[in-house]
Amino acid sequence: MTSTGNVTVQTDVVIVGTGFSGLGMSRRLCEMDIDHVVLTKESEVGGTWFLNTYPGLCCDIPIPLYCYRDVPFLDAKRLFPTGPEINRYLINFSYEYGVRDHIRFNSEIDEAHWSDEDHCWHVFTTDGTEYVAPVAISGAGALHIPKHLEIDGIETFHGDVMHTAEWDHSVQLAGKRVAVVGTGASSIQVVPELVGDINVAELKLFQRTPPWVLPIGNPSYKSRGKLKHYAYRLYWYLYQEALGVALTKQTWILPFLQRWGIQNIHRAIKDPVLREKLTPKYPIGGKRIGKSKKYYLAIADNRTTLVTDSINRICPAGIVTIDENGVETLHEVDVIIEGTGFEVVESYRHLRLFGINGEDLVAKMDRVGLKAYKGTMFPGVPNFFILLGPNTGLGHNSVILMIEAQIEWVTKVLRMRDRMKGVDALMPNHDVSEKHNAELQAAFEGTVWTKVKNWYQDPRFGTIPTLWPWLVGKFRKQMKHVRREDFDFIISR
Repeated sequence: MTSTGNVTVQTDVVIVGTGFSGLGMSRRLCEMDIDHVVLTKESEVGGTWFLNTYPGLCCDIPIPLYCYRDVPFLDAKRLFPTGPEINRYLINFSYEYGVRDHIRFNSEIDEAHWSDEDHCWHVFTTDGTEYVAPVAISGAGALHIPKHLEIDGIETFHGDVMHTAEWDHSVQLAGKRVAVVGTGASSIQVVPELVGDINVAELKLFQRTPPWVLPIGNPSYKSRGKLKHYAYRLYWYLYQEALGVALTKQTWILPFLQRWGIQNIHRAIKDPVLREKLTPKYPIGGKRIGKSKKYYLAIADNRTTLVTDSINRICPAGIVTIDENGVETLHEVDVIIEGTGFEVVESYRHLRLFGINGEDLVAKMDRVGLKAYKGTMFPGVPNFFILLGPNTGLGHNSVILMIEAQIEWVTKVLRMRDRMKGVDALMPNHDVSEKHNAELQAAFEGTVWTKVKNWYQDPRFGTIPTLWPWLVGKFRKQMKHVRREDFDFIISR
């Protein structure tokens, strides 16, 4: 349904977001017979898988792990699902499990604040609708705010500029001179498409730091019912956790993966100078590991030029770089594609969220950094839960595993609150939360994520607020229990 505007809606829980987090939480509340609404600014479910539609879009996690535990991908054709396949899976899920009836589409959040008077959250959408509920749950995630280029002169460029997360399918790329800025996960997928099926005339790939890319293709995959699904899921879970061991505990394994990555470069790239430019100087895993058998072949194509000089400015004709000697070069292009990722660490800055006594939570995070209790609740913010919150991202396994553990933990916390007579709300104790986060940050010492500058880090505080530093199994074990003594409570009036 679509938000009606200028009305007040009373409910028990407000959920924001319709990706895996929001839809999974809604399904659980349906099973508990809890009245709720799900708000999304988009016209369809899917979250980041609805927003991203660039050519070559594909998940880098095996399909048995990139779905809800008991809802297998029965129509999968390959091991790593494409973006459209994942979005179709989520649309079907929203219908099959009764979630869709609770969704308010085209409902963008303007502001949310906790009322010390009625002990409820008041969530306002941009169309003027007010949603009032004792509990608010964010399932918005962090991969939905594109990080755009901030380069002098970009507004003067005469051609088209688009981010991979905001792909404009009306722009004709065939036969054009195209620039791709950035070499992250989306660029690794889109670059082979540009010199392949799209058939650009010329490609300029602007690289600041080379990624590690392993020669992993996308083999065919056929699901054979739920029993086989669980078997495959266990196999891939253990496989991915083994990678986590290499990234966190047994880093001596990483050089073997690096050799594989270097072999991938040498197999496609014959020019020793180009090989050197494409070889990372940091340990594998320090940034997201790419998976592609086509990326280096696309760079080896005679239409592709790898540019490693710094971008100085953008002019109407294209991109101007400057080398170490101060010499400028103009790269004339017709289209600029931003493969620059998302605002992750500072994604909270786009919120207008106010807690007890009207405290501005954005200002608070600016002061103390982005951190939460078990990645799911904030001290001083009653009855507010965040799925895939701080330190729940993964560099080795499927975040769906984290989401499912959080959903079950949230339901246990809500049940505990309901069993406590005279209690309206609860929130984690500040000291308990601080201890949890101190232990968590200490665990990053010695891991590969501290050895290179990456988007996982928050340089303002010298922390890593994005990743979970241990294996998934430890998080799931931690989330099985709710400790009453870890919370502060707000008593009924």
